[in-house]
Amino acid sequence: MHVAAIHGRLLTAWSTAGILGPVLLTRWAEYQKQAGVPKNESYNRVFLFMSGLLLIGLVSNLMMSSVDSKHHYREES
Repeated sequence: MHVAAIHGRLLTAWSTAGILGPVLLTRWAEYQKQAGVPKNESYNRVFLFMSGLLLIGLVSNLMMSSVDSKHHYREES
């Protein structure tokens, strides 16, 4: 029933993360380089942060459960 709205929000969030994520993480790594962190170590914290986000996503997916059937949409006769 609300597939279009859900799909629109999902695509908006996905595209925002796809554009802003790399920009922000690259700026964070550049800031680290300017702060004196060696180039080969400047992305260490970025990768740890991204790994943490992936772990949060995994745990969130594992915590999901199906919707109770009493909440399913039923067409009125």
